[in-house]
Amino acid sequence: MRNDCFAACILFICFSVALSIESNTTWSYFVFAQQWPPAACLQVPKGKCKIPDEVSDWSIHGLWPTSDKGYPSFCNSSWPFNPDVLQPILHALEEKWPNIYADSTETVFWKHEWLKHGTCATDLDTFDTEKKYFWQSLKLHDKYNIHEFLRRAGIMPNKNKPLLLSYVENAIHSAVNATVKLFCKNHEEYPQPILTSMYVCLNKKLELIDCDKIDEPVCKKTYVYYLPFDR
Repeated sequence: MRNDCFAACILFICFSVALSIESNTTWSYFVFAQQWPPAACLQVPKGKCKIPDEVSDWSIHGLWPTSDKGYPSFCNSSWPFNPDVLQPILHALEEKWPNIYADSTETVFWKHEWLKHGTCATDLDTFDTEKKYFWQSLKLHDKYNIHEFLRRAGIMPNKNKPLLLSYVENAIHSAVNATVKLFCKNHEEYPQPILTSMYVCLNKKLELIDCDKIDEPVCKKTYVYYLPFDR
């Protein structure tokens, strides 16, 4: 009887662990998150934000494997971050995936994104190494160049005049033919919220899909400020 109870306990523990692993690693699509550096900088305590000189575009926040339940994270603790493997793409990362926190290094940001999100994508052949994860993200940044999409529609940064949010949404939708998510935040210096970031969604083949499953508070204001770089 005691042996039967012991065996049952072992099976229960194994089953629980299996469920835990599955819930932590199962995902179905990517969220490609970009942020607008001048707006992102306003969210950092004064004196602690520094946008590198080479940055002049929307920058990568991360490429996040996603499920209907949210973002699986830290899926493989045995796969440490190795900055040396990123040397061949270092310049591109500095330009397109910068860390705007002045009191930390870029590798701190990249390490966080790799450990939290990148290790969850390694079940795909196209993301089965650290370098592939960052390289694929850089290619997505070039393909979905939000600043260029807006420029083509005549939408340029302006700190003195807010934009209709619908203009921004329509410009991006026309360029990608998919629903994206735009985010904004209030700031004491501006009477309307500032445009801060956006999500593009892709399936596991990196094909665009609508971001219709994201349960996060998107920007719902009529007008937003699209701030210029302050240089």
